[in-house]
Amino acid sequence: MHAVDRQEEAVVTEQRSNYRVEDSVVTKIAGLAVQETEGLRPNTDAPDLVEGTLDQVSGSQSRPQGVSADIGDSGATIDLTVAVEYGRKIPQITEAARQNVIRQVEQLAGVSVREVNIRVNDVYDPAGERRREG
Repeated sequence: MHAVDRQEEAVVTEQRSNYRVEDSVVTKIAGLAVQETEGLRPNTDAPDLVEGTLDQVSGSQSRPQGVSADIGDSGATIDLTVAVEYGRKIPQITEAARQNVIRQVEQLAGVSVREVNIRVNDVYDPAGERRREG
């Protein structure tokens, strides 16, 4: 296996078979796990917004916006950019998200998680969003 391949996917060896889990799979699992955390949602940076726009035009869905994963020799490093609902305690809600991401990635993908980095870059008001929609 090439060094480049090793960085992009985890190889798990069972008794008689191997399977590979790519970065994109871990990224999608982590993105879904973040969405399961009440009062928290993935958010976007400017570079992700540009990539997301290109994905919409091309029909591709390379990864959830605000979520990225890199699988290395010592496990996965997951970076999240999120928005927190106004009134929620950021330390508690980000820790709940971190634990859920670790649990889901390790259980579903069989990949150990080395670290989860969470960047809070926005606060949203669901009541204000409902007023604008209505």
